[in-house]
Amino acid sequence: MGSLSHERKYDTFAPPSSPCALKYIEHHVSKLDTLVGVAIKYGVEKSIASLGHGILAIDESNATCGKMLASIGLENTEQNRQAYRQLLLTTSGLGAYISGAILYEETLYQSTTDGKKFVDCLHHEKIMPGIKVDKGLVPLPGSNNESWCQGLDGLASRCAEYYKQGARFAKWRTAVSIPSGPSTLAVMVAAWGLARYAAIAQVAIPLHQLKSANSSTSKKKPAEKYIQVVSVDNHEFWLMGFMHYDSAAKSLQDALNDAQNTKPVTTASSV
Repeated sequence: MGSLSHERKYDTFAPPSSPCALKYIEHHVSKLDTLVGVAIKYGVEKSIASLGHGILAIDESNATCGKMLASIGLENTEQNRQAYRQLLLTTSGLGAYISGAILYEETLYQSTTDGKKFVDCLHHEKIMPGIKVDKGLVPLPGSNNESWCQGLDGLASRCAEYYKQGARFAKWRTAVSIPSGPSTLAVMVAAWGLARYAAIAQVAIPLHQLKSANSSTSKKKPAEKYIQVVSVDNHEFWLMGFMHYDSAAKSLQDALNDAQNTKPVTTASSV
C-alpha cells in the first residue's frame, strides 16, 4: 500500500457489496467454486470499506515474518509466528478500529493456543477475513532487472479452499520498478496478471444482466463519490474508490448503453 523508494506497489482487493448484492450473488453464483469478495455467511453490518476503520495487513511471508522475529531475538518457527499473529488478532476491541484483516496462507489455517481458529477470532470482532493469494515477486526475464508476480497457477482451486476456510476477500499485488523502468514488458505482464487474478477471484456479472449505472455523491461528504449499479432483477451494487471517477462512470455507462442496444454479449463488469 502506498509507495516505496524504489518500487511502487499496487494492491488489488475484491470489493464488498451491499445487502441487495449479496442476495443476488447467493441466488446466481452460490454454486461457483471461487473466492468472492463478499461476506455471504457472516453478515454485512461492516465491510472492508467501513468508514473510520482500517485494514490490518499481516500477510507477510514466513521469511519476512522471520526478519521481524529475529529483531527481538526469536527463531523463525511456526510456533513463534503463531504467537505473534495471536497477539495481533486477539487484541480486545480490535473491531472498533479494523474492518478487514489480510492474512497469509499459514495464518488462515492457524488457531490460538487454546484452539480457537484465527478466522473465528476475527468474526467475533466483526472483522472480515481476507487472504493474500499471490506467491511473491520473481525476476522477469527479458526486462530491465524488473520483477513479475507469480501465483496464477492453481489460483482457482486455492481460492475455493480459502473460501471454505473463511476468507471473504482477496489481495493480489504487483510491483512496477520506477528507477529501472517501467519497461513495456513489465507493464504488460503486470496488467495481464491483475486481469487474470480479477477474472478468477472476483464476481463477474454480464452487462446484459444490468439495468442501470447511476452516479451518486455522499451528502455528508461531497468528496465521496459512488456508482450505483442496478441489475435487471433490481439488486443494487455500490462501487467506490475510483482513481478517476468521472471517466470510470462514463466508461461504465457507455458500455451499458452499448449492451442494451445490442444482443446479449459475454463482456462482463467486475463488481
